[in-house]
Amino acid sequence: MSPVSELRRLIEAIMAGDESKVTATALETLLVDQFFGSKAYEALGEPLALFSPGASSPYVDGPELRRLIAACEPALRVLYEEGPRA
Repeated sequence: MSPVSELRRLIEAIMAGDESKVTATALETLLVDQFFGSKAYEALGEPLALFSPGASSPYVDGPELRRLIAACEPALRVLYEEGPRA
């Protein structure tokens, strides 16, 4: 699966309600490995690292992570169109 396809799959899973640490970690790893330095990485890297389902501040829970992903939709669209950074 291409990095962009995997990015879409993980984002869609989280936005559909997947609150597993496995999915969040897979997204964080993909952003670091394939999209490091992108605006999406900058917006989501730290929240993904702090993701803990059902936890409160300073951690990020599922609803907050979905809100942050929705807020960086323009940056994600750029990645969908341009692909990974060289």
